[in-house]
Amino acid sequence: MPRSNAGDDQGRAAARSPPGGADTTEIDKARRSADGLGNFINLIVTHLTENGVMEPDRLYESPFGEITPHGPESLFPSGDVDRMITILRAARDNAAPESQAAWPASIKARSGGVR
Repeated sequence: MPRSNAGDDQGRAAARSPPGGADTTEIDKARRSADGLGNFINLIVTHLTENGVMEPDRLYESPFGEITPHGPESLFPSGDVDRMITILRAARDNAAPESQAAWPASIKARSGGVR
């Protein structure tokens, strides 16, 4: 006798649904927040890669403001924001002056020289 998979399909659907048919607004909000976190961090990495340093005030300006108009505290706990700022300041304070930076010729050629 062939076995029906209808019960299995219902079980999988129930496993994907929030318990008790809960509103998915919170799940969607968390998903958007995760995307915002990744985009925000990627912007920091891109800025550091292109410029070598980043002033902490930039976290509150464009393009970061497009992700979180109210500042990084909207995405991260304040302790994490404090750590980000400390890291950005340490990177700035420990960066070699442009005149002493060891820029590969390929980067100098692409960027038109050291910025």
